[in-house]
Amino acid sequence: MNINEWIETLPEDLLNRLEGINGKTLKMLVGLNPSQLRAVLTVDGPVQINAVAGSGKTRVLTTRTAYMINHLKIKPSSIMLTTFTKKATEEMKERLSALIPKMSMAQVTVGTTHSIGYRILKKEYVTMGHHLAPAFAKKDGMLVPNSVNYKKFIEKVKKAIMFDRTVQFSVKEALRDMPTPKLMKAVGGAKSEGIDYTQFEQQHYNGGTNAEVYVEFYRRYEEMKWADQLVDMDDLLYLLVELFESHPDILAKYQKFYQYIMVDESQDNNGQQYKLMRMLSKPNYNIFYVGDDDQSMYGFRGAKPLEFIYLKDSYKGLQSINLEDNYRSNPGILDVANKLIAHNTERLSKKLKAHKKDDGQAVSYAKYDNEQAEAKGTVEEIKNLHEKEDIEYKKMAILYRTNAQARAVEEELIIEGLPYYIWGGVSFYQRKEVKDIISYLKLVANEHDNEAFKRVINVPSRFLGKKFLEKVNAHSGSNYEAISGSGLVLKNYEKEGVTNFLGLVEDMKTIHRDGATPTDLVQFLMDNCYEAYLKEEGEDEDEGTGRLENIATLKFALGRYEKLEDFLAYIDDMLNNAKDGVPSGVQLMTIHKSKGLEFPVCFCLGFSSGILPHFRAIESFTDGNELAIEEERRLAYVAITRAESFGYVSSIGSFNGKRVPTSEFVSNMGLITKEELMDDAEALMEAWVEEEDKEFAIEYAEMQRQERKYNGALDEYEQKQWEYERMIEDPNTQDKHFLG
Repeated sequence: MNINEWIETLPEDLLNRLEGINGKTLKMLVGLNPSQLRAVLTVDGPVQINAVAGSGKTRVLTTRTAYMINHLKIKPSSIMLTTFTKKATEEMKERLSALIPKMSMAQVTVGTTHSIGYRILKKEYVTMGHHLAPAFAKKDGMLVPNSVNYKKFIEKVKKAIMFDRTVQFSVKEALRDMPTPKLMKAVGGAKSEGIDYTQFEQQHYNGGTNAEVYVEFYRRYEEMKWADQLVDMDDLLYLLVELFESHPDILAKYQKFYQYIMVDESQDNNGQQYKLMRMLSKPNYNIFYVGDDDQSMYGFRGAKPLEFIYLKDSYKGLQSINLEDNYRSNPGILDVANKLIAHNTERLSKKLKAHKKDDGQAVSYAKYDNEQAEAKGTVEEIKNLHEKEDIEYKKMAILYRTNAQARAVEEELIIEGLPYYIWGGVSFYQRKEVKDIISYLKLVANEHDNEAFKRVINVPSRFLGKKFLEKVNAHSGSNYEAISGSGLVLKNYEKEGVTNFLGLVEDMKTIHRDGATPTDLVQFLMDNCYEAYLKEEGEDEDEGTGRLENIATLKFALGRYEKLEDFLAYIDDMLNNAKDGVPSGVQLMTIHKSKGLEFPVCFCLGFSSGILPHFRAIESFTDGNELAIEEERRLAYVAITRAESFGYVSSIGSFNGKRVPTSEFVSNMGLITKEELMDDAEALMEAWVEEEDKEFAIEYAEMQRQERKYNGALDEYEQKQWEYERMIEDPNTQDKHFLG
């Protein structure tokens, strides 16, 4: 589009605002639609940009920054541009550097709110000689989640509480069983709302034993962190707000310094981030919020989409601009997405408008019996599109709600020999919890497997670390032989750890010899130690889903095998033949990972109740959280709007062997009618009742038969049948003549 053609598309009020702009700047603006241009030219006062999926918000942010610097001659150092992730920061810098001089680029503050908070706190604390200044100077001053330093400190806090005689026994008992992630979620949630531990205690006064645990842990955690001169990630916002509130002179300095603030992905900011931006933007409130409440999906991290929706209540004279033109997807895809998201009640009024002109069918729907059938159907369609439509594998994406869904898809891709690439994650069978379980199973089958031994000897922790392994490796035989014999010189705590490990593995080997299935072995391991370990490790930080779901999926896969050796051979074959990690292959990812990406073809799997929406959201909704399902609907909306040309939506009738109804989202999209959705639900209920009746009938018949046997009332046929069933249960009693 040349400049004259572009000018003809603009309304008169915008043409008037372009007067006096030099040719170079004008050239940069060419191609912006009226809404985008209005957003770029609106510099003063509070502004809210409601940017739908694929509407070019990053271009708006970078072009606006360049316009401010190149044309309005605003000091680059007076501009702050916050992003949601480190990756987004790098992309923003790269695109902005192509529009402004290097000298200017070096002066603009671009980064996540946490990274900007870190810089300000470090500078001010050092200047003040603050007690926490050393935390920003020493290497291990920051408690980074899941780091060794972080885990050790939390254990230190727990021990301090456990050894404190003034703490009630009931609190200690509850603390012992409380997973660390649950404790830290409570602490982080409070700090993201600006609630200190004294306020937290007042709010949870007489709240029961669990509340007392949270109160005691939060207080002790903060006190010990202060004593050790440490900070955590939540402190980077919490302490910054505290600093500004207690030192108005410092706040005034940064208010004067940062005259213009831009906030990307505003819908996923937490309470402290909104508060911080309000403080910094005073008194002029030259603040530019960009977001899309329809794509908010980080509620489990404290995101506050309602803050974005109701920004007008916080900023007098707020100008609101909708970016509704979608440059990514075909009209058919946007029609389905609009129908879906319209069912959310708490949202800003806007609508996806197609820039592309294509009247062809863009979204199809399929219902499969289970995840295996869904994976098979999906991979078959991918092969067809590649072979018949010449669509490259890398231009096709498979999206799913949880990592547990990836197992069936990966297996089918491997069977068909198709290359694939997992975005921001690892193969299902390479996930930590899955590899741990498989390593234990390998030791049951072959105790001399040193690789498996090294992986799980200290999982869960048995205090058998690097120095212990050095002793074991010095032994001439296998690692398992080394700890089974008497040749190692071990410390008492090492002996205890070895005894614990040997006892567990030997017990698993015993029940394996007694006929336990692979699924039985996993359940034994879970019951003895691994389930408690997983609960302590906590949920997936990126998607807020549990690792226990992955184990449930592994157990379902194991159910296909009676012999452990057959399953292990299958896994080795899968991993050896997998063409994963190939960037040019089919793209696999969770919906959370797909945010900001786009693909010509998207397969959106698992639109079944309990998967999407997730069962935890359904539980939350049942418990009274009316907005729980709305975030899940936003996830579905994000998934379908990743597609440029074709979107495939599918649901399944059962997952991990359990029946699941079709998601209401399929009906919301208009892909099936409400009547079809209700018919599906009714059929499922009938199947559930039938299964329960069948199970009860079997149990009742067995009870009656046992009673008749006890009374000697079995007829000849029943007696033979009973003997046959007992024989099947105990192979040692099998009689070849009887079988004949």
